[in-house]
Amino acid sequence: MKIHFACTLLLFLLFNSSCAQTELIDYVELEIPEELKDNPKAVAYLKNDAKQLNKLLNAVDQLATEFEKMAVIVSEVDTNDIVKKEAVRKKVEKQIMDLSSSFVSVNFRLMWYLGKDVLADKEATQGIIERLETDEGIAFRKSLDHIKLKKELLEKRAKDFMKKMEELEFD
Repeated sequence: MKIHFACTLLLFLLFNSSCAQTELIDYVELEIPEELKDNPKAVAYLKNDAKQLNKLLNAVDQLATEFEKMAVIVSEVDTNDIVKKEAVRKKVEKQIMDLSSSFVSVNFRLMWYLGKDVLADKEATQGIIERLETDEGIAFRKSLDHIKLKKELLEKRAKDFMKKMEELEFD
């Protein structure tokens, strides 16, 4: 039991420290259907869904940033020069740790996002499921796009990532 608690605490601390971005980019736009606006539990569920998805996308962004940093370090190292390789060893080790933390963060956020319904308020989710055949339910089903990704932001980030990778030269 103590080991389980210690592991859980360690994961929580690692998760929080690796996710501490200075500025979150808002990749998600939430549109709540008119038919659901008077249902506070459904609205809270949708808001939480958007918030968790945004955190996941920001974690992926941070992972890409850490990968870019690692690629720059690797591209600048002359693999034929032992002295230069040794000179950047600490920098590479630190970057590997940062990259690993970001990877853990993405996986944790992905598990959290995919598993959020298990932890959701049963009344909110059950209420939505029970009303699927009502007008409100039909509106909810039609609003499966209630969360809209800001596609242009995601595309810009992907293009920036690819451009940075293409600019690097490896020996």
